Amino acid sequence: MTSIRYYYADEQNQPVGPFGLADLEKMLGAGVIGPDSWVCPEGGEDWVALQILIGARSSIAPPSPPPGGTSAGSERHARIEKNAFAAATAAILFPVIMSVLTLAVAANPAYYAIERAMGTGFLLFLLFFVVGLLGPINAFKLIRIPGVAARRPAAVTVAWIGIVLFVLALGSLLLVGFGMEAEMARRAG
Repeated sequence: MTSIRYYYADEQNQPVGPFGLADLEKMLGAGVIGPDSWVCPEGGEDWVALQILIGARSSIAPPSPPPGGTSAGSERHARIEKNAFAAATAAILFPVIMSVLTLAVAANPAYYAIERAMGTGFLLFLLFFVVGLLGPINAFKLIRIPGVAARRPAAVTVAWIGIVLFVLALGSLLLVGFGMEAEMARRAG
């Protein structure tokens, strides 16, 4: 038996979905949609308020938000979604910076030799990794928001591109690091 899936109407009254009722309840809890959001079953034509649908399903009323607004998690999700393109841009920008720094060191092996002699060569590459890691952290924060792919599809696509760029940048960082270590060992031996 398949469960009924629903669409909800976004701010522009465009249908978004379909989602299962449990997903709609999660989005309601996260503050993505409100109890007065309009929902329609997949294949149906009648739109009803979400609170009516949830009320018909259960005699227990949905929890009300705490006084003064939404929970801290919901506020964080709302803030990230509001700044979705900034998070998506960061998801690409930080791996690009990581790649540029890695390539700069690869283009100047003497600089790496000095850093290695001082004992900071590994720390240098660790710094590059940490800088690059900020990209997927931003991307994952954005992607984890329930229903964000329907509301901000371009930002989610850019965030995934940022994750792929981070993986590629990490690969180049490892290749350059191991390549430079091999070169230093070859010259020393």
